[in-house]
Amino acid sequence: MSRKHGILIVDDSAFMRKVISEIVSDSGRYEVVDTARDGIEALEKLQRSNGSVDLVTLDINMPKMDGLACLREIMKQKPTRVVMVSSLTSEGAQETIQALEDGAVDFICKPGGSISVDFASVGPQLMRTLDGAMASRVPTPGKVMRAVTANHRVDRPTASYSTNSARKLVAIASSTGGPKALSQFLPGIPADIGAAMLVVQHMPAKFTALLAERLNSICSIKVKEAEEGDRLTPGLCLIAPGGRHLEFNRDGVAVLNDSPAIGGLRPCADLTFRTLAQNVGKRAVGVVLTGMGKDGTEGCNALKKNGCRILAESKETALIYGMPRSVIESRIADAAYPINELPQAVVDAVDAI
Repeated sequence: MSRKHGILIVDDSAFMRKVISEIVSDSGRYEVVDTARDGIEALEKLQRSNGSVDLVTLDINMPKMDGLACLREIMKQKPTRVVMVSSLTSEGAQETIQALEDGAVDFICKPGGSISVDFASVGPQLMRTLDGAMASRVPTPGKVMRAVTANHRVDRPTASYSTNSARKLVAIASSTGGPKALSQFLPGIPADIGAAMLVVQHMPAKFTALLAERLNSICSIKVKEAEEGDRLTPGLCLIAPGGRHLEFNRDGVAVLNDSPAIGGLRPCADLTFRTLAQNVGKRAVGVVLTGMGKDGTEGCNALKKNGCRILAESKETALIYGMPRSVIESRIADAAYPINELPQAVVDAVDAI
């Protein structure tokens, strides 16, 4: 019988360590190798683990060394898959976005405060998150590499964008590992790309707004969370809001709805891409980045039938190769590129429309 995956649980609350340990152990798929009360203790135990730790659950707010500082040290000293345990506060969400850029695979939200008495209620979600993290590549040390096209600066975000309706469109789907992939991909897109852009990233409400703010601060294009009535306009990238579906009418205007999740997903890239294919997307480029499952495949197929070009992130850089693999193995993707080459590939595809 194969060995169970080993987990190190890091939280300053003894109650939280106990609850998470019980959920993990009861699954039968994981073994709690050890627990730690703060970042310093976590690093010490990880170094002594002798390879028995496959995954770390890491609280953000802890004494001595907080979760963000600990995460950065883990990535430097002993790269390991890390799932952050975050609060639902605005501060907690901001820190989580930073953690995903710094190398964390994914995150789980505490339904209450730092000591969440209701945490057991998210046990199934925790296990799905851990399973997804274990399907990811083991991280490699080093800073985030941001893709830069040869002739464009990406260090000065523009404050404005065209208000004319877009004649061209780039539609992007991403999930687990997406925030980091987007922070590598979008800064390489020039402000004068001449196409509207949109991203369907699987994240809860509140987190997508902060992700959009973060990306806007490092991109040449304008990035914002989509709102009802937003138009597809050149140089503007809309991020589908967490917890809501995003559709577009024949005028290229955003329509948000709270209809049931599709395959457990809301927003769902397939739904968004299908409406684009029906109403807007005859002059579009579809892009599928890292993520579990196959969301985006059906939607990209609808775009493909309109004659649109479809690109995917290659296995070489995708943190989780599920979504890109699905669109590639379905023979819908026209080409696959590592994340640092995708911006230029998208620019070339838009120019060819």
